[in-house]
Amino acid sequence: MKSFFAFLCLLLISGCTYSELGRTSNFDNTSTQGLALIGVSGKRDFSAWFAKFDPSTHRLLAGAFSGHEGIAHNGGEKITYKLLSMSPGIYVVKNLQYRRYPTTHIYCLNKGTYQFEIKSGQIFYLGAITLGSGSRIFATKGSISEASKIMKEYPDVKGDISTAELTPTYFNNGTDIFGREVCGGYYFD
Repeated sequence: MKSFFAFLCLLLISGCTYSELGRTSNFDNTSTQGLALIGVSGKRDFSAWFAKFDPSTHRLLAGAFSGHEGIAHNGGEKITYKLLSMSPGIYVVKNLQYRRYPTTHIYCLNKGTYQFEIKSGQIFYLGAITLGSGSRIFATKGSISEASKIMKEYPDVKGDISTAELTPTYFNNGTDIFGREVCGGYYFD
């Protein structure tokens, strides 16, 4: 029974992955994926999760096994940059989470977040996310020249960089299998 439960837990979390590109990864304009360059900073460790989104219904399109992408920050005031490989589509910043022992805090951004589009074979710079004191979140827009300098660390990634269009939005929460409202969740019509 314990092994079945462990397998079930592993299966459920497998849809939420960090898809950060390594420094030696290949990418060009013929790729079926798109890339998102994101800066992160803050005193404490945290992770940010992105989910596919339908702006016409304000519903997340991410399920238990697909549609989520995430980045992790290991603390520090200096901005570090992450390059994510993402399938084409419209995304929102879904939530941020950090651990303050012994509890993990998850902040659902459903009432005020940003949407952005990822297109195949293209590189988009999203700017930087900072987790400040009191769990306040700050987003700053970056410049193409700044992104170009960072992309020199990825010699096998070829392509033009454009600044992502960040549009303020919200998303509706759904429910879990027990009918409780959760950040994202499932939608039953």
